[in-house]
Amino acid sequence: MLVGHFLPDDGARLGFLADVSARLKIGGLLACADLMVQVAPHGVYRAWLAGAGLDPALLAKAEQRMAAEFHPINEPRLSELLDAAGFDEPIRLYQALGYCAYLSTRRG
Repeated sequence: MLVGHFLPDDGARLGFLADVSARLKIGGLLACADLMVQVAPHGVYRAWLAGAGLDPALLAKAEQRMAAEFHPINEPRLSELLDAAGFDEPIRLYQALGYCAYLSTRRG
């Protein structure tokens, strides 16, 4: 949970998912939740933080950190990575702002 968006899509994320797959029994479930690209209207996360009363300087710092350290992908790319790691097509469980949770099963 909340790990994938810290891993760049340069082989690191696939390696992580393949590692998880190797540790699961066939039919084992993977639950993952990460920040995703293009699942929320542009600016909604920023508006939420600003509406929560976050100081403008802290808001700018949070946006800079997210741009530098977060590596969100889109849902089709997640499906590709899970498939390559040995998982079935993911099922979206929920979405809150740009964060989504998925459930997938390790194939045999």
